Amino acid sequence: MEIGPTFLKELSKEISMPIIQMKLTAHSFEEFRSVNDTKQGSISYLNTELNSHDTYSKLQGLIVCNSNFLMKIHLLNDQASFVIVEDPKYFFALLYEKLSVVDHGDELMNYTASNHQSIDPSAIVARSARIHKSVVIGKNCVISDGVTIHKSTVIGDNVRIKDNSVVGGVGFGYAVRKGFPPLRIPHVGGVVIGDNVHIGSCNTIDRGTFGNTLIARDVKIDNGVQVAHNVTIGERTIITAHVEISGSVTVGIDCWIAPNVSIREKISIGDNVLIGIGSVVVKNIDSNLVVAGIPAKPIRNQN
Repeated sequence: MEIGPTFLKELSKEISMPIIQMKLTAHSFEEFRSVNDTKQGSISYLNTELNSHDTYSKLQGLIVCNSNFLMKIHLLNDQASFVIVEDPKYFFALLYEKLSVVDHGDELMNYTASNHQSIDPSAIVARSARIHKSVVIGKNCVISDGVTIHKSTVIGDNVRIKDNSVVGGVGFGYAVRKGFPPLRIPHVGGVVIGDNVHIGSCNTIDRGTFGNTLIARDVKIDNGVQVAHNVTIGERTIITAHVEISGSVTVGIDCWIAPNVSIREKISIGDNVLIGIGSVVVKNIDSNLVVAGIPAKPIRNQN
């Protein structure tokens, strides 16, 4: 992907977002990555300050950032490129829309390949299941009718996925700017599912934005559950029917989430937590608590 000053200025005019300052030490970029995992040729965005001065010096590729970054420019290494704009996330999403080319015909062919070398011979996969050729499936797994498993998904041993679930699809992530269309944020991460996990029918488990969505070993998930991008679910946790877990939520080990619970994005839930039926979780929950209600509040401790 070739990016030059003229191209960037044209994009800024298209969305009425002037470029405050920019520096391009390179013009060829290969992929979109998290700001926590940059490399030469990557494109990333930065909305908040990083933890240390040393972290800034390690940034590589093209970094799209806001005016708060002006005081940190001197911390960059000489090879890093940057563009400073009012809304880095939206500008980053526009770059993704303009530069990413997906041939959907070729992509669909990857689900019809008959020779999946990374599916263990002991696994049982229904004929109606659609499995991307890059998917890894372990021993003694059962993949039922109508299941779709997208690329960058790794599944451990003894995993059961029931009818019509979708694993590793693109998450629901958009950059928004008033007066302009919402733009999709790239989801280039994956899904990792541990051993002995059971996933019910009509579940959706979205792949991570840049990292992975993680389902630890011995987790059991009932029917009709939504697990969004970058969620982490700890070992032995039980998730019952029609739970909605928003993006970047962390759930600890040995938790029980009752039916129809909703959990807002970026929430952290400790270990050994029970969340009552129909609750709406909007704040972090410490370990060893029973919570319930709208919004969910502690009711008692549990052993």
